[in-house]
Amino acid sequence: MLIDANCFNELLDKRFDAELDGTMLKTEAKLMRMIADAPTINPVKHGEWIYKERHRKYYRQYTGIDTNGETHTITVEEESVGKEPYCSECGAQAAESFLTYCPKCGAYMLDEVCEDE
Repeated sequence: MLIDANCFNELLDKRFDAELDGTMLKTEAKLMRMIADAPTINPVKHGEWIYKERHRKYYRQYTGIDTNGETHTITVEEESVGKEPYCSECGAQAAESFLTYCPKCGAYMLDEVCEDE
């Protein structure tokens, strides 16, 4: 559970003004210092995986023996096409779409997916 530290401190100030005539007990003062020194947390971002079509070219070598018993190696250029997930918040490509968050920006991913054509 997260709280807004500024709002909480305002509520404490109002309580002390109303109930204690401006005097603050040591425990409450320590609590306010702890809240003021606590690290801030960024709001939670939500996103979704956007699938984009990617064309990849690569080279593969094949080695074989011909009818004369000689060994030959050929290099073939091949291409693959696939859809890869990108974060809708920061645009980073993810290695896998089964992740529930973006590894770059930390956005939580929704269950729905988008197809970008």
